[in-house]
Amino acid sequence: MSKVREQLLWKALCAVDEAAEEADAGPVRPTFALRFALAYLYACGSGERWMYDAFWREIQAPPLPDGKPSPRGTMARSGLQGIMRSVGITPTNESLAALTARRRRIAPDAIARRHLARQLREAGDAQTARIEDKARDKDCGWL
Repeated sequence: MSKVREQLLWKALCAVDEAAEEADAGPVRPTFALRFALAYLYACGSGERWMYDAFWREIQAPPLPDGKPSPRGTMARSGLQGIMRSVGITPTNESLAALTARRRRIAPDAIARRHLARQLREAGDAQTARIEDKARDKDCGWL
């Protein structure tokens, strides 16, 4: 996998991680930047779309009417982990911590960085063989 592609994957994952964190506080505004990040990750992913659709719906879910805490943030993080799997990254404690650290510009542990870089390299060629037709199913808002 090229260094540029790896950096773009990281940046897109950082945007999605940021939206998942913001979902704890309330519905997340669907920005063009987030749409682009999801579309780019989907293009690099396995071709399965359900986790992207679920993430998109969950970050925008309205507050619960009875005032109870919303599961929006938890569900968004679950979607993020599915998205990570689709681009070839196993969502371990190390990989999630490295992703959040990178987004917050904290130097993640060198071992975690190497672990994620290896996962991205190993997944690189396998992701390019996915079926393009799945993207044409319907307009979901993020694609």
